[in-house]
Amino acid sequence: MTFTTKRLILRPWREEDAEDIYPYASDPEVGPSAGWRVHTSVENSREIIRNVLCVPETYALCLKENGKPIGSIGLHRNDFACHSDEYELGYWIGKPFWGQGLVPEAAREILRHAFEDLGMQRIFCGYYDGNVKSRRVQEKLGFVYHHTTEGIELLQLSEIRTGHVMLMTRERWETLCDPLAHREGHGGTDALDGGKASEKEMRNGPPCHAGFCRQSVYQLLVTIPHGKVVTYGTLAAMLGNRALARAVGNALHTNPDGERYPCYKVVNRKGELSPAYAFGGIEEQKRRLLAEGIEVKNGKVDLEKYGYGE
Repeated sequence: MTFTTKRLILRPWREEDAEDIYPYASDPEVGPSAGWRVHTSVENSREIIRNVLCVPETYALCLKENGKPIGSIGLHRNDFACHSDEYELGYWIGKPFWGQGLVPEAAREILRHAFEDLGMQRIFCGYYDGNVKSRRVQEKLGFVYHHTTEGIELLQLSEIRTGHVMLMTRERWETLCDPLAHREGHGGTDALDGGKASEKEMRNGPPCHAGFCRQSVYQLLVTIPHGKVVTYGTLAAMLGNRALARAVGNALHTNPDGERYPCYKVVNRKGELSPAYAFGGIEEQKRRLLAEGIEVKNGKVDLEKYGYGE
């Protein structure tokens, strides 16, 4: 089975991929952070492809422009994703391709496949302490915290680590995705992958079926963890298009219920609070943030410390 997104092809692994993947899999900044040893040679990569990666639901993450693999993504079962209606999502990508949004792009399609094609009810995803990049990917996708396990023994690396597990339920996935994507068949992933918004869309938001719905903004607000804030741009990115940040702001100003939908947890890209906070102005927004243990200094929140999905 093969999947395509805007920039990627996700296909089964082949032994001949070894030469292309070895330079990325041999990088000490890639494998160890995910819990596996670096590849030591092209032949070692070939052996791992043959014995580990050539299994159902594991895919080579390839650039559409040349078809060459730059990472891996897939679904598998383990001690906490062990039932027939659940999987764990795993992924990695070569360092030259970090920060380009390629893993979230691939993961959205694999999640769609898991829930729509395979009928899964729960998808778990984990990261180890210190792997901030992986945590941010999971937050951007909409996963929520599930549990933490200490004292995990990584035999390949002879290390003991703490692991954190996130969860995406089918219900949550449908809540996040249904207002954004009305696909025909298996195509039409533009709403989730993001695209160019018109001036009118950026100001008011397009119709729900075109990728924006005010109710979907309000629903996202209730998923922000206690003690965290988000920016307008992050909320827009979670909706599939960062260009809709202005429309998100306008939606927050018409929030029908400040208690149910906590828009006080939204700040601008500098971490600044809003003088136009709809339920009492900047001082009331500050009071509510302080009540959650979020520090506010000179009208700003430290996004490095309190930002969610940044």
